[in-house]
Amino acid sequence: MKTPVPHLSADAPDSDRKDLLSELEVMKALKPHPHVIKLLGCVTESEPLLVLIEYVPYGDLLGYLRKSRGLNDTYFKDPDIKPQTSLTSQQLMKFSWQVADGMSYLSSRSVS
Repeated sequence: MKTPVPHLSADAPDSDRKDLLSELEVMKALKPHPHVIKLLGCVTESEPLLVLIEYVPYGDLLGYLRKSRGLNDTYFKDPDIKPQTSLTSQQLMKFSWQVADGMSYLSSRSVS
């Protein structure tokens, strides 16, 4: 199954284009960090805008966590039922630490 690639549609509001360009400027200023996705390149002088980021084999974290629940995920049907997952507590704790480490780095660089 192919993962959809986020993109800026041709009819997107100017504010979306401005937000993307602003985010690219921030990403260009960041030094590499193991827990922050890397910007490899971008084309902003012509249309369409092109953004090249490092390959993430399992997609975004939210999608990965949702997929790990498989078909047994009943959380959205009944929040009182604990979601089933194929991930261990140790793996989830490691993900949490990595996210916190990446956010700490971004915060240290005044990225909000």
